[in-house]
Amino acid sequence: GIGKGIADLLKASGYEVVYSDVHAEMEGENYCKCDISKAEDREAIASFIDKKYGRLDLLVNNAGVVLQWGYGFLEMTEAEREAEKQQRRAESQAQGGLLSAFKFAFRHKQLRWLFICTMFVSVAMIGTMYYQQIMTYGYEVTYGAATPEVVTDALMVMPVIGAIFTLAKGFISDKFGRKPVAVVMASLTLIGIVGFFLGITFAWSPVLVGIFTGMYTGGYWCTSDAIGGNMCAEAAPTNLRASVLGAQSLCNMVGMGVSYPAMILVSIIAGNGALGITCLLCVVIPLVVAIAVFMSKVAETKGIDLNTVRGDEWD
Repeated sequence: GIGKGIADLLKASGYEVVYSDVHAEMEGENYCKCDISKAEDREAIASFIDKKYGRLDLLVNNAGVVLQWGYGFLEMTEAEREAEKQQRRAESQAQGGLLSAFKFAFRHKQLRWLFICTMFVSVAMIGTMYYQQIMTYGYEVTYGAATPEVVTDALMVMPVIGAIFTLAKGFISDKFGRKPVAVVMASLTLIGIVGFFLGITFAWSPVLVGIFTGMYTGGYWCTSDAIGGNMCAEAAPTNLRASVLGAQSLCNMVGMGVSYPAMILVSIIAGNGALGITCLLCVVIPLVVAIAVFMSKVAETKGIDLNTVRGDEWD
């Protein structure tokens, strides 16, 4: 551009030239990357020139700057500029609504990955809708007319396990953090759904099947609440929090839009007896993916100040 052309002419005239630009395309011992809107970059290039040459004879200031907030911005101190930027950012986020929430979430790393994890986790919700039917169709092979009583025995145990999980989730979350509780509960969900499927397939004790069913349903809802509820809320700024939680609920619909039609299609094509294995696959595969993504991409939110969180702390 014009700036480099001027610098090249000066160099051809005998000047020792230090090139500087906001981008890092150029290389060489006389190149120093610098964003002149940042005080630390200006200080760095000044130090670079002072150490190498000890003086500066000529400065070609050819940087193009778009002043978003008028020339008064140039008269502010660095602290005042940063405060102004924070205020403008807060004002830009003040308008709620689902569209604003989705735009904000997918611009910022933490919420973006939480939303993606939510979509995978919600695929696994399907088992919470079909466990009673799967029990009935599975136990009919062994118990025949006595199946309703056997299923009732299993269902009597299930809510007790779910309640224990809910209580434990609160203590673990407060003591160790949101990430540990989500991973633990998701792991117990996997154990529960596998045990449930094996118990129905091999006609295990209804009490044992009820325990596994409670592990799956209780573990699932605790996982969903930790990721989609607690962590999404704690990663969203106050003025967008309600909208972010609404947007997160729509992400749940994406996951259900995958597993629910799959269950219906399987029951039509292969019959009700195939619902168990379909449910197992719809829970295990997406939940394993969700745990892997969650552990590698999402940061802990325990201890976040809900009054000051901006949502970009993890970018």
